[in-house]
Amino acid sequence: MTLFLGAALSGCTIPVPAVDPQKTIAAAIPAAGAIEFRTEGGPIDEGLADPAALTLPEAIRRALQTGPELQAALARVATARAEAAEAGMPPDPVLDVVLRFPASGGPLKVDAGLATGIVSLLRTPRLASAAHNRLRAEASRALTTALDVLLDVQTHYTAVQALEAFRVVLDERRAIVERQHEVAVARLGAGEGTRTDVVALQADRLSLEIETTERLGELRQERLALARLIGEPSSAAAWSVDPLAPPASDIGAEADWIAAALRSRPEIQVVEWELLAVGDDLALASGSPFESATLGIEAEKDGEWSVGPGLSTPLPLFGRSQARQDAALGRQLEGRHRLTTVQRSTVEEVRSALAVLQLSAGNLDRLRAELIPLLQQRRADVQRAFDERELDVTALLVVDQALLESRTRLIDLERQTAMATFRLQRAVGGPADFDRTRGTARTGEPDHE
Repeated sequence: MTLFLGAALSGCTIPVPAVDPQKTIAAAIPAAGAIEFRTEGGPIDEGLADPAALTLPEAIRRALQTGPELQAALARVATARAEAAEAGMPPDPVLDVVLRFPASGGPLKVDAGLATGIVSLLRTPRLASAAHNRLRAEASRALTTALDVLLDVQTHYTAVQALEAFRVVLDERRAIVERQHEVAVARLGAGEGTRTDVVALQADRLSLEIETTERLGELRQERLALARLIGEPSSAAAWSVDPLAPPASDIGAEADWIAAALRSRPEIQVVEWELLAVGDDLALASGSPFESATLGIEAEKDGEWSVGPGLSTPLPLFGRSQARQDAALGRQLEGRHRLTTVQRSTVEEVRSALAVLQLSAGNLDRLRAELIPLLQQRRADVQRAFDERELDVTALLVVDQALLESRTRLIDLERQTAMATFRLQRAVGGPADFDRTRGTARTGEPDHE
């Protein structure tokens, strides 16, 4: 009977579901590549070769494969997996042995028992289900962390791109001001110009130098942040980056994006899995008064051995079961409200990203196709008049400033459009869901995944 009891218990182990967060992350973020879970903390600098040119996909891959935040999230998944394995195991049987020495010196009396928690055994499937759902929730949290790292890399990479573009514009503007200053000095020496023109150009040159210094400081900070994200915080961070080029803005209907986000957003999945786990907790709480009840075999030797079944059970006198049910119900209600909060936030984030994307993309098209060509034509006309001494340097400075502001605004809009696209990717659950939803919007065919 003892062997039968042990065999019955060993056959009750519930396997842990196959949860692979690395595979899920790679599917959601194709640029991530193969992510390896590290069992040791990483170094300050990974020691990877510092590339001459750093592309955005390479930056994403390095950040996700070396980032300590994601490794910590994967460690929490490993912890949840171990807890799920434990929850799926039946309770260990308890061996109870009592030796009694009679005062009269008679034969030794032995009481022995082998018991297992019968209610705990019956609760094992529910305990395992709750642990499995919490494991799935941790895997979804790991994907959330990966998406946060992705957006962080995209933000800093785009900032570097924009600031490099600003530097080019400022260098061109400084070269123009230098040439204008030389012409103004030459005219003043020939008695054809005024000192006011020379002073105005000197002030403009000084202002450009100050702005350039500020932009270079911002650029250095963004490069250092990007170097940290890719696992090389001590590197020179002198790599070149791709030119700033916002993606196409043909994005389709708002309702399609909201539906995709509500279906795929990992934060929503986290709360949904936790709600399932709390539902298991609530079911378990109803039988909690008897969870320490045991069923087993009792044996006694008093001259001869006698064997028989034994049952031990608590008496539920103080209402602990109801208190536990109330606590589980409270957690369930909290989870339902959190789910509503996350769903509403998701809808807001999708709509906000779409609104910014549509607005900035429209302004970007008008700026490129209409405003900048007009300002360039105006600049050519004023330059011609300035060369022919029909206008003074003030008119040239005004049109140059307008052209500089339009080119600066162009870079701002390109950065804004790119960041709105990245935020929309984040809102719907990653680049893969973004591409799938945008493809659906282009073809008009529904996504059946």
